[in-house]
Amino acid sequence: MKKVLIVITILMVIGLFHHFESTYYRQVIVIDNQKNIVTCIDKSGNIWEYKGQANIGNEITLIMYDNHTSKITDDIIKGIQ
Repeated sequence: MKKVLIVITILMVIGLFHHFESTYYRQVIVIDNQKNIVTCIDKSGNIWEYKGQANIGNEITLIMYDNHTSKITDDIIKGIQ
C-alpha cells in the first residue's frame, strides 16, 4: 500500500511540473478591439486574439499554454493579466 501511495504521489508531482513547463507569459500590445474581440501583437510580430475588453495601446500579459509543441501557432491563451 505504501508503494502505491508513493507512486501516485510521484506521478502527481511530475504532472504538476509538466503543467508549469507548458505555461508561459507573453507581453503584447492591444492594437484593436471590435465586438469584444481584442487583437494584440507581440514583439515578434505574432498576432493574438481573445474575447474580452481592453483599450487600444494597452500593454498586457497573456498567460499562454504551449500545447506541448514547439510551434507557436497552436498555442492557446489561458488568461490575461
